[in-house]
Amino acid sequence: MGKQPIDFTYHSHTYRCGHAVGEDYEYAEKAIEAGLKILGYTDHVILPDLTQRNMRGKPEELEGYIQSVNSLKEKYKDKLEIHLGFEAEYFGDRYLDYYRSLLRDKVEYLILGQHCFLWGDKFVFYGGSYDDTEALERYGDDLIAGMESGLFTYVCHPDVFMAWYPLWNDRCDKLAHRICQKAVELDMPLELNMGCSYRPSFRQRRDYLYPHPRFWKVVGEYPVKTIIGMDTHSPQWLVDGDVAWFIRFAERNKLNLIDRIEFKNPFK
Repeated sequence: MGKQPIDFTYHSHTYRCGHAVGEDYEYAEKAIEAGLKILGYTDHVILPDLTQRNMRGKPEELEGYIQSVNSLKEKYKDKLEIHLGFEAEYFGDRYLDYYRSLLRDKVEYLILGQHCFLWGDKFVFYGGSYDDTEALERYGDDLIAGMESGLFTYVCHPDVFMAWYPLWNDRCDKLAHRICQKAVELDMPLELNMGCSYRPSFRQRRDYLYPHPRFWKVVGEYPVKTIIGMDTHSPQWLVDGDVAWFIRFAERNKLNLIDRIEFKNPFK
């Protein structure tokens, strides 16, 4: 598709997570090809004491990630504004000090992507383990607590629960309003996530799990800031992503689209 109708993404991954491909510099090269001015690297957060295969990098990969992105900042500084961050879950108190240390010493920002919770040292995905209703309630509670922590710049794919919750119902509607109310209270943007759009089924049938139209219809009722996130897991996605579809989706749902974010980093 070539040049994109937006000039930014603050959400992009690297091969270290185990489910993305491509070298770090290739993302920068494709971002420039796509006409982007801003590229944020936000791989799934690397934790100091736990590994999670095909989800996040190993502890020993942390410094390499940081050094690589920082070197790209310098290499491409005349062509592209590069930022360094992580997409991270809120795990209660367990990693708050660690997240604070990342923001203080290593990265510019964190974005809140609530995929799973911890049961002891075991990662549990919300939709793959037990009763859907209990999982939905826990997802909502964890997401809201993460928003309230003051450590995250915006909320990634807040409607991701519809990837595993069977059907939209009153519980979903209640959660959507709860998320929107908190986003307004905290002036925290919600992300219109492009992750599902790279699947062939999306191109062929516009078949998607998120963005979920019922969720974003609720968002349109609030003065919530919305940011498009490419959520790239391949450099090619930066040029191939159908951003125009998401802009039209936002317009239909009367979303308050923004194109720049201010990092919430209490140490900067």
